[in-house]
Amino acid sequence: ISRYSEGDLFYKCFLGHLCLGEQCHKACKYKYVNSSADIRIGDCWGRTFMDNEDGVSSVFVYSEKGLEAIKNSNLTLQKLPKESVAEAQMKKNASKSPLRTLFMNTIKKESSTMLQIKIILLANDCISLLLRIQRMPLRILKRSKRFLKI
Repeated sequence: ISRYSEGDLFYKCFLGHLCLGEQCHKACKYKYVNSSADIRIGDCWGRTFMDNEDGVSSVFVYSEKGLEAIKNSNLTLQKLPKESVAEAQMKKNASKSPLRTLFMNTIKKESSTMLQIKIILLANDCISLLLRIQRMPLRILKRSKRFLKI
């Protein structure tokens, strides 16, 4: 899923699409660079910043009020193209994990144990890996076509 999720249960759940709301799967209107907020702050997780071990935060400004707030801050800012800042942002609706319902029902039960939750997370990782392996030949074919200009 991501090196950020290693050992962190929240990231494993979030990045594994186990705890997202229904709108994230059906019709999220806030993906990529869209928002109804004045500002949007987040981590840059794309290729542009992947070698930066300190981490890089991003700020998208959507309103005059948001611009004023950023101007009045003591942030060190660097203007970058939105494509490089948002390259790792979701551009389409999140896929729904086949284990989402089981996961949500498990965490709602008071009798659930951490072991049960971790088993679901491990199973979800396995399913994700198998799906990636399944798509690999198609990706290789697409890349070779681009490379060979077929």
